[in-house]
Amino acid sequence: MKKSYVLGLCRTPSGYLMIEKIKPDWQKGRVNGLGGSIEKNEYISEAMVREFFEESGILTREEDWNHFLTVENDKFELNILRMDCLYDINSEDIVSSGEGEVRIYSEMPHNVMDNIPILTRLAFESPFGEDKVRISGLL
Repeated sequence: MKKSYVLGLCRTPSGYLMIEKIKPDWQKGRVNGLGGSIEKNEYISEAMVREFFEESGILTREEDWNHFLTVENDKFELNILRMDCLYDINSEDIVSSGEGEVRIYSEMPHNVMDNIPILTRLAFESPFGEDKVRISGLL
């Protein structure tokens, strides 16, 4: 059965809220958006709210997230969502989890996952942020 995941890209007036991952090993030390597995009988937006809270301690609502891109192959499906936060998130409000350190990055760090710069541009600087796009079989 195909595994399904969510990846959240959150932009604030000060930068992007991202996580420097501790695990899994292939992401250790790399900066990524927040997200994880979609649980059985869980909607994509529900999974995003849950994962964002688990990794950052910040509670969002389903309607805060815009699902704009799905990338899939025969093994997995990655649902990418965006949230344009109109206010700054106070660093004291961020509670990092066992997944890694969560913080706001004013610019893309050198150790960011390779796909994040292009995904953030698609999410916030292109028409893809408004409509849902599905890309299949590329990975």
